Amino acid sequence: MNGGVYEKIEAMLTSRSIPYRAVEHDETRTSEESARARGEELRVGGKALVVKADENFHLAVLSADRKLDSRALQIALALPSHS
Repeated sequence: MNGGVYEKIEAMLTSRSIPYRAVEHDETRTSEESARARGEELRVGGKALVVKADENFHLAVLSADRKLDSRALQIALALPSHS
């Protein structure tokens, strides 16, 4: 996967001397399954959520043990309220 997303993230971390640990495991469907596959607590992992808002896509990355607060995201992205 030359030039793929993983490789770009890995290159960025390496170029900035940011320590990281890559763990390969079988495909999982939930953060809980991923934590079990890694043999780690849920809070150690992260989850990436792609959110569509006002015709744009945004990537939200948060701790795997958290739930997305859509109102907080709406405020952070300065989106108009739809409530």
